[in-house]
Amino acid sequence: MEDLFLSHARFWILEFLGRYTMFKTLMAAAVALCGICATQSVAATLSFSFSFGNERQSAGSIVTGIVSGLNDDATGAASSVMVTSNTAGFGLGEYVGNPQYNSFTVAGGRITSFEFAVFGEKNAAPDVTCCNLGLSSNYNIDPNNFGAGLQNGTNVISYNYGRDNNGNVLGLSFTPIPPITAVPLPAAGWLLLASLGGFSALRRRKRAA
Repeated sequence: MEDLFLSHARFWILEFLGRYTMFKTLMAAAVALCGICATQSVAATLSFSFSFGNERQSAGSIVTGIVSGLNDDATGAASSVMVTSNTAGFGLGEYVGNPQYNSFTVAGGRITSFEFAVFGEKNAAPDVTCCNLGLSSNYNIDPNNFGAGLQNGTNVISYNYGRDNNGNVLGLSFTPIPPITAVPLPAAGWLLLASLGGFSALRRRKRAA
């Protein structure tokens, strides 16, 4: 009789611990899912790649980079303006340190007007301190040919715009970077809960066996 009582007691203790553990797991999953929902509810910002011919500083050189942290149908400051390549070899890195101007207007997923200028000597490492970068829609020749310049070691910015004698575009052009597509949150949440429910059913089946 005592052995039967101990056996039943052990069974119910294990059953309670199992259900308590499953409850904690479900609660942790729900909290994590709510955190993801809160994060995803914030509108994603936009990023754009850019390129321009830096003829005034170094003949034949091409500069490319990325502008990040902009909102569609709004005017605001970029969170990052980075030069990612320069065939002349200088001025690579982040420029949003202490810019003189930092204003971009986005409409319908396109940058329509902007003014960005930074003198490297006013920045602090790890931002670029050796060079100056300027991007300006005040030099626009057409909607895909704006003014831009990357200057090495001087306190001026020489803007490139228009075309060279061979007809090559010197000015700045932007290209939208497609956002990363995430798994829809409702589907992800149901998949998580279904998986936990499956584990729970498998646990009960094993005990019954």
